[in-house]
Amino acid sequence: MSTSNKFALNLGLAHLNESVIVEIGSSRTKKFEDSSTFFFEKISNKYNTDFFTIDFSEEVINSIPLKFTQQKFHMSGEDFMKSFLTYSHKKIGLLYLDNFDIIYNEKHKKSLLSRVGGLYKNKNIELNNENSAKTHLEQLILSMKYLHDNAHVIIDDNSFRNNTWLAKELYVYHTF
Repeated sequence: MSTSNKFALNLGLAHLNESVIVEIGSSRTKKFEDSSTFFFEKISNKYNTDFFTIDFSEEVINSIPLKFTQQKFHMSGEDFMKSFLTYSHKKIGLLYLDNFDIIYNEKHKKSLLSRVGGLYKNKNIELNNENSAKTHLEQLILSMKYLHDNAHVIIDDNSFRNNTWLAKELYVYHTF
């Protein structure tokens, strides 16, 4: 279970029965049962609420198993948020932003580029930490009017290395 999933389990989630869960950046793991998408599906079923997972990669969306019971969308997170009311009239109770990845070092960057670089290149998006943070910031700003009063927003990818925090959250936090 990921750090973000463990964190989510410690949140007060009673408001989810009157709101929805949104994940931007569907899981890319081969073992679906270990994924954030599967984790949030289980939470949505527990609270009898809708769950939307969004990814700009058609391949990722199509890789989600047929047993998945919630809604999946092949589109950008920004486009989804711009048209949110098309999909739900409930507020967002849990927003999980996990598209892009923080690049920790050159070795990690090469690994990311080998796995997902083509997706970003085809959309003319440079895979870097600044674009990652800016994308999450835009998605967060677009979601603000749809957030439930008790909503939780989780922005994935952070690391404390060499006495320095590497995190998309820091860029978003400093902007607000």
